[in-house]
Amino acid sequence: MNADTTATILVVDDEPLLLELFCEVLSDDFHVCLAHTVDEAKQVLAEQPIDLVISDYNLGSHRADTLIAWICQQQPQLVDKIILLTGEYQLDPEKQQYTYDILYKPIQMDHLLTVVNACIEQTRSFTHD
Repeated sequence: MNADTTATILVVDDEPLLLELFCEVLSDDFHVCLAHTVDEAKQVLAEQPIDLVISDYNLGSHRADTLIAWICQQQPQLVDKIILLTGEYQLDPEKQQYTYDILYKPIQMDHLLTVVNACIEQTRSFTHD
């Protein structure tokens, strides 16, 4: 990604209304791809370049751990470009090493945008150095 391109964000959540809300909030400034499941997320990641992943921790029958493990193996450039969303306040701190940030629900959309922009800016500054 260079400074003249719009970042592409993959949002993964098993709740359709939340996906719709995230798309609405993010699509003014970013290209947004949506996935309802870990398998859908893997397919999107395999098919197109993604700059940032935002994922709910609990994804129905799977947890984001499955997706994070796949990203570590298949898309290691994204390891520190994952924003994890969770309502679990006792989340294992070890998960932080694979993420840019962990946001706890309920999530304020302005805070989400701030974190997303900070991650994208960090990515851009690394690619320019």
